[in-house]
Amino acid sequence: MGVQRDLANLPANVCTPSYLADRSRALAKSHPTLKVQILDETAIRREKMGCLLAVTQGSDEPPRFIVIEQRHSKSAATIVLVGKGITFDSGGISLKDPAAMDEMKFDMSGAAAVIAAVCLTAELRLPLNVVGLVAACENLPSGRAVKPGDIVTERLGPDR
Repeated sequence: MGVQRDLANLPANVCTPSYLADRSRALAKSHPTLKVQILDETAIRREKMGCLLAVTQGSDEPPRFIVIEQRHSKSAATIVLVGKGITFDSGGISLKDPAAMDEMKFDMSGAAAVIAAVCLTAELRLPLNVVGLVAACENLPSGRAVKPGDIVTERLGPDR
């Protein structure tokens, strides 16, 4: 199928969080047992995903939280896969080494692997329920970027 390889090899200006969401929707249309839910920035904020919002706050590209599911039956085992979908990771305000910066587009390879794995379970008609969770965003510097020492509040609060 090559979904993982194809997604991971795209340049960061093509494979954005929105592109990953759109591609997940398109893949679901080609597999009747797949279901996709995409949370936009408003829904992410409503779900209190403060850490995801902190990572992406320096970027102009909006984040997406992708839930892709393959449901076989109510009695089948459920497996949950989580994939990191940082479509480009400059390091934000704490910039990464410039010599390796071009490789930071691969920080979304975990997301590509999860999307591909869920699609593969549908394609092979495996008797499993598989849920893929992908937090997709960019981590870039700007005047809005998260700074070292900033307090970030997540759903359960900063003190968990």
